[in-house]
Amino acid sequence: MTPKEQIVALLPKLTAAERGEVLTALKFLGTLAETPRGSGGVKHPEPGDFLFEGIVEYLKKEGLVSGKNVSYDLQRRDAYKQFKLKWESQRMYIARLIKQSSGGTRYNYQVAFICAAALADLLRKKGIFSVSAMLSQIDKIPEALEDAFPGYVSSGMFGFILNRKELP
Repeated sequence: MTPKEQIVALLPKLTAAERGEVLTALKFLGTLAETPRGSGGVKHPEPGDFLFEGIVEYLKKEGLVSGKNVSYDLQRRDAYKQFKLKWESQRMYIARLIKQSSGGTRYNYQVAFICAAALADLLRKKGIFSVSAMLSQIDKIPEALEDAFPGYVSSGMFGFILNRKELP
């Protein structure tokens, strides 16, 4: 087994805190690499962070955030650290939603936007809505979707929501 394969096999056995340490170390190593031209040093989300981009698009559409570097600005918040830790626990749930959409990964951003809108509605009902709450409360997405679309996820009918919702 190659060293890379050994590391990949070990990752699921790590605690959330240990994964956070590994992520921090990897980010530090990434800062040692040369910054690509034209990026202006702005950090961009990882390819799997479509949920983050869906939240950003929702916040933009609602007029809660604006500017050229919204993603970068949100990544500098403490709430983004919580988002990254909770994203790992939500990844399988979101993958199941995408599978139910029958469109494969091409619906990643639409599913993410629907999740963001449902989460915002739930947080508003609970009286804790804020930009930071949107990032730090992603573990409430299953509850939010059930509240917004009762029975759709559990019955495997989530794909029908894509046809009903106004998407970005």
